[in-house]
Amino acid sequence: DYWKEIQGGTYSHPRIGECVNHLLELGAYGAGQSSWGPALYGLVEGDKQANQLLKTMDEYLNEGDNTGSAFITSVDNIGAKITED
Repeated sequence: DYWKEIQGGTYSHPRIGECVNHLLELGAYGAGQSSWGPALYGLVEGDKQANQLLKTMDEYLNEGDNTGSAFITSVDNIGAKITED
């Protein structure tokens, strides 16, 4: 809610808030908006749950006139590394 006044709400668009809530309802243990959006994320444990959530979210993102895509990735808590050749 820190940027709520600047971006016009908790999320950059009401649909993102709906998607975050949907992710949590589907069992994600965490969900949110990445920076200023429009990307959002859901955190799950394991490939099985990730694949189930992916299928459901892909359908949800493309209901009616809406368009969107979902994909699975892993987290990296190490960050960038600079190496010399």
